Amino acid sequence: MVTVESLSGNRIGPYSVRREIGRGGMGIIYEAHDEALDREVALKVMRPTAGAEGLVEQEHRFLREARSLAKVVHPNVTPIYSYGVQRGLRYIACQIVRGENLSDRLARTGPLGTREALEIARSIASALEAIHRLGLVHRDIKTSNIMIDENGQPKVVDFGLARETTDDARITRSDLYVGTPEYCAPEQLRGEDVDGRADLYSLGVVLFEMLAGRPPHATESTRVLTRQILFERATPLRQVRCDAPKSVERLVARLLAKDRDKRVRSALDAVREFDVLLDPRTAEFEARRRGGLVRRFWRSLFRR
Repeated sequence: MVTVESLSGNRIGPYSVRREIGRGGMGIIYEAHDEALDREVALKVMRPTAGAEGLVEQEHRFLREARSLAKVVHPNVTPIYSYGVQRGLRYIACQIVRGENLSDRLARTGPLGTREALEIARSIASALEAIHRLGLVHRDIKTSNIMIDENGQPKVVDFGLARETTDDARITRSDLYVGTPEYCAPEQLRGEDVDGRADLYSLGVVLFEMLAGRPPHATESTRVLTRQILFERATPLRQVRCDAPKSVERLVARLLAKDRDKRVRSALDAVREFDVLLDPRTAEFEARRRGGLVRRFWRSLFRR
């Protein structure tokens, strides 16, 4: 009998499964070949992790992931090809991304240069703008859910926790707290209904991590981590990355605001702010400003 864990070398639907390439919260991801269209795909096959009582909710969430992916058309989001069920196995086929996820990249190289980090963050914000425009919230933006392809392009993956902001079905008990604690907005940790600003908080964590090499709140204790995110001010970026421009530190702080009303208002606004920071004229202004501050400092010393 073919199981979710033993699909390599077998077929499911029109796909010839080759090898396992990863695992997510709800499924195993395989590299597979679409025989009809002669192309490689990433095949995510649902792996039941709940008892009979929770299986229906898990199946619903898996289908919701496929439907969410199908709605989004954006160069920084992996497109879906198909969804199907065969021999009791549910699967999603989507574009395969050759590269590595951002978490592995940071583990391999350490913190990124400021411009590269801003460019990646800008691409994520652009993808979020497309996601939010459709009334969706991703709810699981984190470095391991950002793939960097062979051309250096970021791709947002794993829509397993995505929800519609207009969904009449309130968050279920099993869905009360979802996501990875380090990247969750305070309202998400409290189990409140969330909107796109929760994704923007997560984007702030990702940007901080790209520049500092670690999230703004980091501890092995989930309880302590939750308390820090809910009540304690995040570490200022320049305290751990002294060469970061002040303007970047201010944007990170606004993305990480505990009160969502004080965050950047929308993903589109975030894109616009990243565009300003990436403008060479902004970098020139920052350099001149810092140079002016240094000159004024030395002048003040000589006047004493």
